[in-house]
Parts: sequence; C-alpha cells; structure tokens
Amino acid sequence: MVITVTQEIKRLGGLVLCAACAGPQATPAEPVPPPCVAAAHTLPGGYCADATAQDRLATLDRLPRPLRVDPLQRDVTAGKLHPRSVLVGAAIVLPAPESLSAAWLQRVLTCHEADVALGTIAASPDDPFSDPAAWLTISAYPQGGTLVVRIEPTDESQAKGVFDQANRWAGRHGSKP
Repeated sequence: MVITVTQEIKRLGGLVLCAACAGPQATPAEPVPPPCVAAAHTLPGGYCADATAQDRLATLDRLPRPLRVDPLQRDVTAGKLHPRSVLVGAAIVLPAPESLSAAWLQRVLTCHEADVALGTIAASPDDPFSDPAAWLTISAYPQGGTLVVRIEPTDESQAKGVFDQANRWAGRHGSKP
C-alpha cells in the first residue's frame, strides 16, 4: 500500500509545519505547491486556517519599512580554483515590531505563498514572498533586534530575480506613508 504525502497529512489532521516545503521540487506528476502545503492550507484546522488570504496581505502591508535587503550568497569551489560567491536569494532585514514574532511572520509568509500558488489571490510582480513560476524557501528569524526574512528559490538560476523583487518591494514598501 502506497501512502501519499497528502494522505499522511490528513491522517495527522493537517497539523503540518510544512518541513517538506524546503525539500526537492515536486515531480511533474505532483501539483505545485508541494502537496503538504496545499493540504495544510485547505484542511479545517490546518496550518493556514487561522487567517484569510486578505488578513495575510494586510499583515504584510503593515510590516515596518525594511532596513535593507542583503544578497544571500554561497561560496562554491570547482576543483582547485579559489572559491567564488554565488547569489542564492535575498535576505530582507526588518526592524522587529513588538507585535509580530518571527514564528508568526514565518507562518504568514508560508501561507501567503500557498495563497498565490493555489490561486486564492493574484500574484504581484514585485511580491518577493511568492512566485507563481517557482517554489521559494522562506524563513523568518530574529537577529540582533531585527527580523530577517530569507528567501531562496529552489532553482538557483532564479536567485537574481528573487533578489531584484525583494529590492523593488523594499523600495515600494518603504515609500508608503
């Protein structure tokens, strides 16, 4: 008997923190986003059931003005050559608002990405937190009085686009009154 990821999530009652989302890209026979997110998003009491897509958009709109956007880079070596840095994504550094924890922001961002991927809301060209053409690995964590949001596409060839989107969003978001 073969048990799919979706069946396993249903067995667990939809209480999934989407650890599989950071794993390999879904195969062509599977839907994107990975089945874990789709199931956790739609099941009653699931990971994303506590807020609507519009509530999540409102939360993202209320984020404080970004302090900066840093490139995420990884050193790679080929043979005996010196290491070189390769762009793999973006890190948006936000002042840490008192009313928003890193864990809650992580949840909002994961569910927002699922909202776009599932077509619940339309994609925005400058939205660094979702990309209809790719699945992103997004993490939020506190660091020295700030919140850092790391965004990495599963395909490194899309890293420049992710970095550019993050910078456009930061510039536009910072100009809001």
